[in-house]
Amino acid sequence: MYYRFILFLCLMLSRLVYASSLDTFFNQTESFQTRFTQIVASGDGKTNETSAGIIKFQQPDRFYLHYLEPLEQQYISDGKLLWMYDVELEQVTIKQFDKEVSYSPVLLLSDGRKVKQWYNINETLDYNHPDDELFDLIPKKQESGEASSNMGFKKIQLRFVNGILTQLELWDHFEHHTRLILSQQKVNPVLNVKDFQFTPPQQVDIIREYELSD
Repeated sequence: MYYRFILFLCLMLSRLVYASSLDTFFNQTESFQTRFTQIVASGDGKTNETSAGIIKFQQPDRFYLHYLEPLEQQYISDGKLLWMYDVELEQVTIKQFDKEVSYSPVLLLSDGRKVKQWYNINETLDYNHPDDELFDLIPKKQESGEASSNMGFKKIQLRFVNGILTQLELWDHFEHHTRLILSQQKVNPVLNVKDFQFTPPQQVDIIREYELSD
């Protein structure tokens, strides 16, 4: 126990002399692309669902999330609207992005300005991987006693290895645990603006959940 405490103290003190990977990520990352594997488990630790896909984003608020398996779904935003396309159901739902961003912590990666505004950030330690940088993000609404029903979760944890974001973990209020394992990460790649625009295919149902401007 004493050794672990000293190890923890040394690591925390050593990190005071340079910007954390979290700060670097949000301050210097203009665009990002990665493949991911998502694992969802219930409170008893049993895996309920595994999926995989691609994430792209470009600051601020341009976002592309494509589930490739087991069911194909797309979530795309140009910073103003959010398109949610369920390929199997042949249905597209369109919402205002600014009202929906808090519903998914993954969308938060597309605008680092909201992190410190919406979350308390605590650096923590994985004793099995002491060189990794871990950050717990706790929604601030919880501290005021308000129900964070819009957010739907109680904690996000980001893991950086050698300065690269490698994993996101989320815990909701029902003790479900979601883990996104990232691979083939590309920091500041040149992305096509068309990746963040969406034209619904013909013969699909379109549900608009926003008010059309004049």
